[in-house]
Amino acid sequence: MYEFTDNIFDNANNYKDEILQLMNCDNLTKYQKHLLLRLMNGLTYDEYISFIESSYKLYKDKKITKFNLVNNVLFNFTAHRHYFLKYYKLKKTKQVLALIKADSLLMSDEVLKMRIEKTLTGEYWSEMLEFYNSPAMAYPKEDLKKMLETW
Repeated sequence: MYEFTDNIFDNANNYKDEILQLMNCDNLTKYQKHLLLRLMNGLTYDEYISFIESSYKLYKDKKITKFNLVNNVLFNFTAHRHYFLKYYKLKKTKQVLALIKADSLLMSDEVLKMRIEKTLTGEYWSEMLEFYNSPAMAYPKEDLKKMLETW
């Protein structure tokens, strides 16, 4: 199983279109969709932004759940890829989060609203850095520095 999922994650750009098409299949369970969406965190930043826009359309078309959109696409931290958090200042991040913020049904969720606001201000990224730099994480400083740079 891990070899299969690692292959999709490591080659996410090759699978993105297929995964998006699979989200239209009514015979996939929400858990199968959950796994496939999470594996797309292997995409590059630009590809991931495009994937979020496509996933939002799937949500609007009722092909994926709000949970899948929010937790498996928007705030998917698989393999510590914190795209929104780290790149909160970039125009594309702001644009895609503005798309989500314009959805009154999604914004009725106070937790999501708070997460987006904390992302846009950089507060969420600061908290993440503080967490990873805390003694509880016990990463050697050189490893931590490399890890943070590659996110």
